[in-house]
Amino acid sequence: MELLGTLQICVLFLALTSAASDEETSLNITPKIYSNIFVRKREEHRLVRTHLRITDSYEKQFTLLKLAYEKILQVIQESRKVLQEEPEGKVLPANQTEMEALFLLLENTCLFGDLVLYMPDISFRVLEKVPHWREIIDWALKITMRHEIVIDERSMEMLSLFNQEINPDQRTSDYINPYRQEMDYPPPEMTKPTKKIRKKLKRGPQLTGGQKNHEDL
Repeated sequence: MELLGTLQICVLFLALTSAASDEETSLNITPKIYSNIFVRKREEHRLVRTHLRITDSYEKQFTLLKLAYEKILQVIQESRKVLQEEPEGKVLPANQTEMEALFLLLENTCLFGDLVLYMPDISFRVLEKVPHWREIIDWALKITMRHEIVIDERSMEMLSLFNQEINPDQRTSDYINPYRQEMDYPPPEMTKPTKKIRKKLKRGPQLTGGQKNHEDL
């Protein structure tokens, strides 16, 4: 697959974080209909993730990830303002504006999780410079993981791994992220550099009960 240029990646990324199309929002969307739409969105997320990972310049990766995280957090914050009550995940909002806001929240939280899991070292360096990201994402992750009625199993597994990646105190004893090179790293809220200890990586991040490789998500 041909490498996308920086501008093409930006355009594709911004399209993923924009509102749903008129055709989609005009539908009387049920959980089943949206779950199918969501799966298509996740395929688009994988395309963005893949091209960001193979970007040949660290500086470009850093710039694109900073743009990505800032835009995602902005979209989530805007969705949070629209939602009058904290969604419980059992039913979709009846109000179309709130429904669109919820969909953007779910999709962008998953995209954020993808990028952090597959590009963890550079992601935490970027996020050190992004204020208030943790409070926003902790809230968004909690809401997103409630919506099993529309989110596919693979994405739910990814969200569980993402939660463990950003919250070391919640990791299972056998959790490993094979994409992380700096295995001993400071909490994300810390900005002072510390000595890094490099260790040989085992194969595949794991969940209790068996291995789950990020490439399968």
